Amino acid sequence: MDVKKKMLIILVVFVLGFLYVLGYVTYWQLARGSELSQLALEQQTRDKTINSKRGAILDRNGNVLAASVAVETLTASPVDVKKNDEAIETISQDIAKILELEYTDVYDKLNRNTSYVVIKRKMDKAVGDKVRKYLNDNNMMGFSLITDTKRYYPYDNLASHVIGFAGMDNQGLAGIELEYDSYLKGASGRLITASDASGSAMPFDYEKLIDPEDGLNVVLTIDENIQRIAEKYIEQAVEENQLANGACCIVMEVKTGEILAMTTKPDFNLNDPFVLTNEETLEAINEIPEGEERTKKYSEELNKLWRNKAVVDAYEPGSTFKIFTSAMAIEENVITSNELFYCNGYKSVANYNINCWKHGGHGPQNFKRAVQNSCNPAFIEIGARVGASKFYEYMSGLGFREKTGIDLPGEDIGLMHERSGFNEVELATYSFGQGFTVTPIQMITAVNAIANDGMMIKPHIVKRFVDSEGNVVKEFGKENIRQIVSQSTSKQLR
Repeated sequence: MDVKKKMLIILVVFVLGFLYVLGYVTYWQLARGSELSQLALEQQTRDKTINSKRGAILDRNGNVLAASVAVETLTASPVDVKKNDEAIETISQDIAKILELEYTDVYDKLNRNTSYVVIKRKMDKAVGDKVRKYLNDNNMMGFSLITDTKRYYPYDNLASHVIGFAGMDNQGLAGIELEYDSYLKGASGRLITASDASGSAMPFDYEKLIDPEDGLNVVLTIDENIQRIAEKYIEQAVEENQLANGACCIVMEVKTGEILAMTTKPDFNLNDPFVLTNEETLEAINEIPEGEERTKKYSEELNKLWRNKAVVDAYEPGSTFKIFTSAMAIEENVITSNELFYCNGYKSVANYNINCWKHGGHGPQNFKRAVQNSCNPAFIEIGARVGASKFYEYMSGLGFREKTGIDLPGEDIGLMHERSGFNEVELATYSFGQGFTVTPIQMITAVNAIANDGMMIKPHIVKRFVDSEGNVVKEFGKENIRQIVSQSTSKQLR
């Protein structure tokens, strides 16, 4: 083979090799470049979240109902922990003993090939001090104690369904904690640190700290004293009347729509919201074999316990609804104070005999006496005089076909017939409060309208937002919805 051919072959091989290397470099630079850059960034930096301090929840008089207390979270860099003189097994045993954790859980975390793991969250200061002493005494590398906060509720069960609770990550999970979570939680901070090729932390010059922003304080319309009184007597009522499904109570300020108290029984301890305490319930759950079914049942019972009956549950209003039937009749001028209504114990409507609660009836009675007697036949006649169309209009005007808009999560509405199915019999039973359902918050809002010169006001439970310096950020005031009946009708009923 002559020299020219050899030179040509060498040139071709060189060119092909160059093109291969060029293509390989191009692939890693262009096709995988961003991915490799991200991996390098993750390898060279450590990004830790610093939780913000969650805002407090206070009653209208400034009493603290929920607060954030200082705790500590222990984190570790397994890459650095492995550089200690002590073996991972020994360190895991020591840490697990101090924190009362399972050795295997700690060992698994410290043995990972990563630069950041959380060993334990939300430790009280006393426990944090024990950990700090152990780390200092043993010159232990790779661990960090980060200042954190934990939610604390000074009054345990008080207003539990209103206040709600927050989880381990400081996120609101129920009640006001959930409804106003975005205002309470503030904004988390970050600590970004650099590490060298071996994974060791570099000097503080390479750190970047983004300070967290504290959340706003939420001031409720609730009055702690009125709340305590309401809770005392609703609990007494549950016991005296043996109410298996519990009960609720709402206290509203007539002129402003502010909720002064709202309680649901049974309630729960806000500092241990995931713990069931009812012995009968626990016995029933423990009879279920361990596994998914038992866990599911436990979760169902917790959700039942957390339900705020005042805004979530609906019931037949019964004779309390006669307030509204009376208001309709007075407003429409279809009755007078002195005319007589006769009750013989039942009223015939569309071939149905609808009974009065009093066997044998109330006999002759004027309108005022019919209200005092809570006489069903009298109110069936009064409702009939109002008429189905007008009656249905008032039902809508009173807010029974819509949510009140109260600032609490999970509000529901009751069940009513559609207008097409609202006939003579439905009109009769609705007149004394049966055959449909309403929520307690709908009911008190409508009653409040009758008491408030006929003006319906939107109920609310938050009074204002305040920052950490005490400055008012936002005020929540009275919000009129609509006029239901005239002032004269309201005055006559009162």
